[in-house]
Amino acid sequence: MERRPKRAGRARSGRGVGGTELRTPPLETPGYYAARVSVWSEEPKGEGDTSAERLAERGEESAFRVSEPPEEFAGSSALPAGWKAQDHRLGRGKVLPENVTMEGGKVRITLPADTVNGGELVSKRLHGPGFMYTARMKVPDAPTSITGFFLYEPPDLESEIDIEVFNEPSGKILFTTYADGKQTHTKEKKLPFDPTKGFHDYAFFYGKNSLIFYVDGKEMQRYKGGIPNKEMKLYVNSWYPTWLETRKPSSDRYAYIEWIEH
Repeated sequence: MERRPKRAGRARSGRGVGGTELRTPPLETPGYYAARVSVWSEEPKGEGDTSAERLAERGEESAFRVSEPPEEFAGSSALPAGWKAQDHRLGRGKVLPENVTMEGGKVRITLPADTVNGGELVSKRLHGPGFMYTARMKVPDAPTSITGFFLYEPPDLESEIDIEVFNEPSGKILFTTYADGKQTHTKEKKLPFDPTKGFHDYAFFYGKNSLIFYVDGKEMQRYKGGIPNKEMKLYVNSWYPTWLETRKPSSDRYAYIEWIEH
């Protein structure tokens, strides 16, 4: 029905300039981490040591994230075994299995010309709190439709965590939650780029009583309370909601999913 608006891996190492290996302690909490690197003339002997000189320092927000390895679709001509395409009415039209295919190692969701139909990909297993969920996607240029990346389990309004990107160059995006029979949070933001022009990472960290949404590693929205606390299935879809005007595309338009982390 229409709804409106990891286990954590361990970050162990990365490569620095000149092939220097940088290590962190094991990190159990999934999400994005900032990093700061300092170069010293010699190893500092402790706080207050004046013999060691700090030669350079650099910090970077969202330098890395802790999660399971991404589920990449490269090299596959069929949908991954853990996913299936849906067939049901949604919004102004239908999501149909024939509109969910593989192209060049990516999942492709088609919005067919002169229709208000779309496609929907759903995980076969349930997912719960305590994990980071990320999809690398490119949305179609098909105004009055949206592309969603979300957790959901029926009945409607009971359990949902939703990212909805407007399929247009404007960069409008919605961050929404439903719990206990009602919409508990929703916020419209504006992306600093045209989401129809390239691939971007859309993510959320699902805590037991809090939720953080990210785009390309930058925090976009944070909610506390009003968060569903149950296992749900993970979805990606592209479709035409009834709460937007209808403008059928003159040619086929496509949403692409390069990989998903969960």
